[in-house]
Amino acid sequence: MRFFFYGTLLDPELRALVLGPAAAARLSLRPASLPGWERRALIGETYPMIVPRPGGAVDGLLAAGASHDDRAALARYEGDGYAVRSVTVDTTAGARAAFVFAPPAGRALPMLGGAWSFAAWCAGPREAFLAQLRRELAPAR
Repeated sequence: MRFFFYGTLLDPELRALVLGPAAAARLSLRPASLPGWERRALIGETYPMIVPRPGGAVDGLLAAGASHDDRAALARYEGDGYAVRSVTVDTTAGARAAFVFAPPAGRALPMLGGAWSFAAWCAGPREAFLAQLRRELAPAR
């Protein structure tokens, strides 16, 4: 199974937290682009959402080799605000089918801000975001 990552899951440490180190290492990653969409910041959040936009394109990673358990872990991480959608992404090896977490069709979108930058996220809220995720994923004591 293949997934297209476009936001915080571009970060290798975050992927290892969400999927587990062995599962994250098992994925085969390659640069990809998702045509017909744009990546936007969510107001009040540090992660993005993609929304349809004719002529747009979102750069990210195509992750191949995901299992059904990986899909379940990704769904838990993404939460109720996202649905799994089938898309076609462009890679240097040609078009590839993949799944992506995007807004559910027909559901009102949250408040969207401007463009979201992975580099700005890494330079800014990344460490706090990872620390919060570690606390949320820590086993109950």
